[in-house]
Amino acid sequence: MRSVSVTPKSPGCGLAGLTRFSRVSRVSRLFRGNRGSTQAGRCLSVTASLVFSFVFWLGCLGGLAAPSVAVAQSNKTIRYCYNEWPPYSIPTEGGYESDGSQKARARGISVEVMTEASRRAGYEAIFIELPWKRCLQSVRNGELDAVLDAAARDDFIQGPAYNSIYTNTFWVHGYSEISSPDLAAIVEKQTGVLMGLVDGYVYPENLLAEIGAAHLEVDYAVDDLANLYKLFQGRVNIIVADFVSTFYYNAHNDLSLRALQPAHSFDPLFPSFHPDRVKMQRQVNRALEEMTRDGSLDEIYRAEIGVPFSDVGQYRP
Repeated sequence: MRSVSVTPKSPGCGLAGLTRFSRVSRVSRLFRGNRGSTQAGRCLSVTASLVFSFVFWLGCLGGLAAPSVAVAQSNKTIRYCYNEWPPYSIPTEGGYESDGSQKARARGISVEVMTEASRRAGYEAIFIELPWKRCLQSVRNGELDAVLDAAARDDFIQGPAYNSIYTNTFWVHGYSEISSPDLAAIVEKQTGVLMGLVDGYVYPENLLAEIGAAHLEVDYAVDDLANLYKLFQGRVNIIVADFVSTFYYNAHNDLSLRALQPAHSFDPLFPSFHPDRVKMQRQVNRALEEMTRDGSLDEIYRAEIGVPFSDVGQYRP
């Protein structure tokens, strides 16, 4: 999905450990207290928090007004566009501005992080949910200011501070005979393998090269959730999807999807701004750097998924 791969620094808890506790974690956040410093403790806390708080996909994209109509621009607001990606960004019930226009609302880890970073930078954050490619185009056109949780792109400005991480993990259906993330080995044993990717995502060049070398046919979905359901319905054989968000959705909705270990790569994700929003981007970047230094970023992640952001950056499924 993303561009620049990040090599993790240490091993993590693994899918098997997460799966063992999925049923327990549906009941409550059992591990919100002191979790200790072991990977096992982090594994339990990730699962308990991830699965408990999921909200079903609202399916309301078609009814959302055009961005420039829904939320008016002012010099005191930052208009972030996002595509639903639990637990990072989840649409919630909206409201209305004083002028009668729709006020977009959202929740999730990235929403909370960027709300606080924007506040520290002197802005109010407004979040608008759109299909991913429309998000990108709306920012390119200047209708909105930034895309939430995006890979580094040449036609946007972002970084160096980042607020989330995407794990490029291969997923298959539970009944699939595919058991290894080695794409070349997969096509040797099975013909007609169809790989599911998301249209508009930026994937690591080495991943795309491996897909090409294995001569896999690619089928593009409009977003992550559509990609998951294509796999669940048997319309594709294997997909690339983030580990944490996919496990979060998979476990709650019993999709019976299975991750292939280890993950291919990790990518930092940024609030990516329109090129004309230089001052805005620099102010937000300084705020994110400050939140990293003072521990605020770690605390938001710890409250939501049981581990600090600094550990997510080292996390390998």
